[in-house]
Amino acid sequence: MNILLKMKAWQLFFISFILPWILSFLYLFFVDLETFDAVDKLMGAISIMYYSVFLAWNYKVVKTFNKNSDALTKKQIKRLDWLIAVLVIYILYLTTHISKIFPDSVIVSILIWILILAASFAFFYILFSTAKTLKYMQLKNQLRTSDIIVEMFVIFYFPIGVWWVQKKVNRYYNEYKNNNGENIFESNSKKQLAE
Repeated sequence: MNILLKMKAWQLFFISFILPWILSFLYLFFVDLETFDAVDKLMGAISIMYYSVFLAWNYKVVKTFNKNSDALTKKQIKRLDWLIAVLVIYILYLTTHISKIFPDSVIVSILIWILILAASFAFFYILFSTAKTLKYMQLKNQLRTSDIIVEMFVIFYFPIGVWWVQKKVNRYYNEYKNNNGENIFESNSKKQLAE
């Protein structure tokens, strides 16, 4: 899975944004699209491919760079694992026809809204975790909320922001790999003290 951290910006852009559209256009040529149902399935497939790469990239950035750093606490990382599970449940609910199994009732409607709110929170928490991790690696202990918010916007608009963010991820991953997983922050502070 470290391949997502090693990729160049154009490669990540291609597999997350361009490849789903190419596969969708190929699907258009081989399938008769007289019904709107096929178009809905097509847009759903594009979304699933895009968000799968997007979430896997975010998750890998957070997990890899927080192994030996204090950007996120262990409790926050554990919460991230649970929220990824909530997102997967929500995606399964959207992509399968489970909703046809459950009868229409007030309780089911309330549970669906709770799932939607939990999935929305999970999505933004993942963005926050990734932004905080990357900014912590860049600024160390001088983090400001405004820095994290700007980084969240860059990550949120991933097809555009990937061109800036992935360069940082490549650089941090190379540092991480060169230090064999040791604490990057301690080695950087030692270098600064030596200078």
